[in-house]
Amino acid sequence: MKRLFVMVRDKLGESVFAFASLQEFARRNPETQIVLLARNPYTLLYPATPNVRVVRYRSSAQATLYCLGLRLFVRCFDALLLLKGYGQKTEKLCRLIPARRKISSNPLIRVPNMEYVIGDGSDKGHYYPAWLALKMLDPGLEFPRQLAFPLLMAKRAARQPDYVVVCPVSDEERRCFTPAALRQVLALAAREHPGRRILITVRNEAELALLRDADASGAEIFLFHTLDALIERFAASAHYFGTDTGPLHIALAMGMPATVFFGQSHPDDAVLPKQPAVRRIRLSALGDSNCAVDQCLRGDCIELAVRNATGSTMALPPLQDFCPLKNIAMECLFENRVHDSGYG
Repeated sequence: MKRLFVMVRDKLGESVFAFASLQEFARRNPETQIVLLARNPYTLLYPATPNVRVVRYRSSAQATLYCLGLRLFVRCFDALLLLKGYGQKTEKLCRLIPARRKISSNPLIRVPNMEYVIGDGSDKGHYYPAWLALKMLDPGLEFPRQLAFPLLMAKRAARQPDYVVVCPVSDEERRCFTPAALRQVLALAAREHPGRRILITVRNEAELALLRDADASGAEIFLFHTLDALIERFAASAHYFGTDTGPLHIALAMGMPATVFFGQSHPDDAVLPKQPAVRRIRLSALGDSNCAVDQCLRGDCIELAVRNATGSTMALPPLQDFCPLKNIAMECLFENRVHDSGYG
């Protein structure tokens, strides 16, 4: 029987990606005993798997004490896998874990005798690094085709849909809805789901401030201070409208249909190829890759995609001088590329 120690130390969306690959690995290798160290409350999302013991930590100090205890009192693991993680604190934990073999999806984590995946998969989407790391132990592991967490899906199946959710804010300002885009998405949600309540979800007061110029009349604002609270609201939601942000991946893992507007990021990086009932919308002029302009701080390209999708006659946003769309013919800005995965 093999004993593995798996670490996931990253943002919400990145953690969900890693959990998806680990879920399939655990299913294929039921004789392997796995300890998963991951941030609380993200571990609420991990699917219950008999051979996986989830260890939750609330702070770096708590994670360090746990790993130090393993080093002092627990026999060596067969392997340590860093599925997602970065920074000096993660590197320190990797050094503490007693393991005969250490594998990292992040080539920047420098630990003696650490093995790294061949190519970090960064050019193929967020799901690839964790999957490539697990494939080093199970070469036959297939790439996940869709995001589906049974416990979360059961929560949603047990509830009657009461409203639709709109998630307009991401951790990157360039992936957030502009006020004009939000107004149009709220109108779209009302048209497609007449009679349903509309819930705008944001994490905190800082995100709420980004909506101050938008007219959100007719919608309710929900500040989800905890992941539990967000999951409970999503369980009673009929549809997700929003941008590429962490809550999107929770909605997909729960089996919620979704309409997602993309700007800088490409849909194929964020949504698995066989994810059902997802309508992914992006401006055609952006092409088939991520936008490489890092200094962009506004979601103008998202606003253009929303305008095209809703048939709005609102004026074009004034594009920033460094925006690549500035050099594209005006008529090319009126077409979206829509990626449908069994939507509707």
